[in-house]
Amino acid sequence: MNFKRTFLSSIILFSATATMFANAGEISFDEYGPQGCCFHAQEALDTEYVHEGVIFGGGWEILHHSGGFGIMPRSGQHFAAYDSLDIDLGISNTLTLTFAGAASHVSGYLGDDESSSWTLTTRFKGDLVAERLLINPAGRYAHFDFGPSQFDELTIRGAGSSAVIDDLAFDLVQTQVQVSAPPAAGLVLLGLLGTLLPRRGTPTRG
Repeated sequence: MNFKRTFLSSIILFSATATMFANAGEISFDEYGPQGCCFHAQEALDTEYVHEGVIFGGGWEILHHSGGFGIMPRSGQHFAAYDSLDIDLGISNTLTLTFAGAASHVSGYLGDDESSSWTLTTRFKGDLVAERLLINPAGRYAHFDFGPSQFDELTIRGAGSSAVIDDLAFDLVQTQVQVSAPPAAGLVLLGLLGTLLPRRGTPTRG
């Protein structure tokens, strides 16, 4: 009897299972091949990486390092950059990353040819999660890292007139809820349950 109760409980648990898994994304800004070195020759970075689960806002552009930024990419030949002197192109000093669903971790590198400071903020459904100030030395990158936590937006505001970001990495948390067992699995479980039920003989008539 106890075994039957345990088996029935497992069916109930199986039919209402919630699973969580992470989808990791990495962006080096070299994924789209050769890019230009000047802001006027490029388009704003926005939905290029929507398939990775992130949309960019703020007008930053993917550029080749030969544009005279005074700092080389950490990997490859490209990075995303801004120049607040080109506000006529819609470029701002603030980069916004909006994640699909929720992110549990994000990291990357911010750099400039001069020493600069950055304000980084994560939010979840509009509410502040964390905020920190980051300083990068002249001609070098500073590493940032948020998590483990849950957020759906990261804003990066640079204090310098121009700067770059490179080698982003993030984990997206996705939740999958099963409200009922799959049909085939459900039939298997019911079949096994049937073998555990007592069999009664068919009454004979005299």
